[in-house]
Amino acid sequence: MALPTPRAGSWNKVHQPFAQANIVNAQQRDHGIFTREVLKWNYDMFANFKLFGPPSHLLQSIVAPVTAKFEDYNDYFNTFFPLMMLNAFET
Repeated sequence: MALPTPRAGSWNKVHQPFAQANIVNAQQRDHGIFTREVLKWNYDMFANFKLFGPPSHLLQSIVAPVTAKFEDYNDYFNTFFPLMMLNAFET
């Protein structure tokens, strides 16, 4: 099954490591996105956490402040998925 083509927008102007997650629309939610991202983590990331903090790609993916209202599901998802990934790593 092919993923939908993303619309041109501000999200594609910034490098986002979770690009696959960003193109999933509300009608085609892929619940495996979180699992696939977690499975990319390796031992060294955790072994170096106290010395270097979280991996830079987890920090770079947080590009927007959390707003009180969201335009749609994608806006909500693109805001909270990177935060959820960072929280999961730090926990």
